[in-house]
This record gives sequence, C-alpha cells and structure tokens, in this order.
Amino acid sequence: MPTQEERLTAVENDLKQFKTEMRRFKTETVTSHQDSNMNLMLVKATVDGSYDRIASLRNQLSDFRQDVLDRFERQENHFDAQDAHLDMHDKRFDVVDKKLDQILQLLTSLTNKS
Repeated sequence: MPTQEERLTAVENDLKQFKTEMRRFKTETVTSHQDSNMNLMLVKATVDGSYDRIASLRNQLSDFRQDVLDRFERQENHFDAQDAHLDMHDKRFDVVDKKLDQILQLLTSLTNKS
C-alpha cells in the first residue's frame, strides 16, 4: 500500500499532467476555432465574389438581350420600309402593265382593221 506522500506525489503528477493536457487541448481548440473562422471567411468571400460575378453576368446578358431586341426592331423597320417601297413599285408596274395592255389592244385592233 502506497504511503500518503506517494499518493500525494501521484496526485500532483496527475494534476500536472492534467494541466499540460488542458493547455494542449486549449491550444488545439483555439487553433481549430481560428481555422474554422478562416475557412468560413474564405467561403463567404468566395460566395460574395460568385454573387457579384453572377450579378455582373446577369447585367451583361440583359444588356445583350436589349441590344439584340433593338437590332431586330431596326431590322423590322428596315424591312417595313422596303416592303412599302416594293408596294409602290408594284402599283407603278400595275399601271404600266395596264397601259401596255391598252397599247397592245389598240395595236391589235389597228392591225386587224388594216
């Protein structure tokens, strides 16, 4: 059976070992906590950067869409103007065709009389 002094020495050693382990545990805990905070900050920065890039892409796509719609509108107006111009020529050609038909009819009637 150990003496009281030996038991006290064992308890003191166990207490020193316990304090050493607690310091190590505290250091590991603080380090782990700091690492976790750093990782969270990196994730947050990445997410914020991604959100900014997505917002920028959304704006670029919106601008591109508007540019394309404006271009289609201008092209549509150009086609409408060309259609109107061609309609004008169609009417003119119809008038010329009628006059030519009248001239042909007149020439045919004059040829038949002679």
